Amino acid sequence: MMFTMMQAIAWLLYFALHSLLAADGVKRYAERTIPAVYSRYRLWYSLFAFAGLLVLLVWTLVRPGRQLFAPWYGGALLVALGAWITMAAFKNYDIREFFGLSKAPVVRHAALQTTGLHAWVRHPLYSGALCLFPGVALCLPYAAYWAGVLALLVYLPVGIYLEEQKLVKQFGEGYVTYRKRVKALIPGVW
Repeated sequence: MMFTMMQAIAWLLYFALHSLLAADGVKRYAERTIPAVYSRYRLWYSLFAFAGLLVLLVWTLVRPGRQLFAPWYGGALLVALGAWITMAAFKNYDIREFFGLSKAPVVRHAALQTTGLHAWVRHPLYSGALCLFPGVALCLPYAAYWAGVLALLVYLPVGIYLEEQKLVKQFGEGYVTYRKRVKALIPGVW
């Protein structure tokens, strides 16, 4: 039980750092204090995100905790849906720019994304995670996997709020209107 609690806290810390490092204030601080790092900020951010995710996934595999119920492999449908949503969401992004492989230090879309999956939900990458995490936890019903689901559910409202504050600053009334029209994660629901 102790490891499961630590894993849930680790997931929450990972999500919090993910949002903190994406904050405009942190980016401006990096630009002022360490310009050499800032020039490749998005790449460093992506590497941190990938490394942190890898550590958490390996820890979960190694220390899954106790099994809570019999596996339900119908969860694989949620995993497949989450993977499809995530891949489809990336069609609205320049992949090189998104992962920091282009020259641009910080991702700044010139236009508000409202096509593709963004016509259905405002945060399709989060929607993908909302399918992937519980899908995996249903197939592998161990405490550590459900700790990750719980951490994601706690984080999502905070992460969405912080992301949307930046989007309102960037796109103004256009984003406010879009937010009124399109749900955050689940079309027509949430």
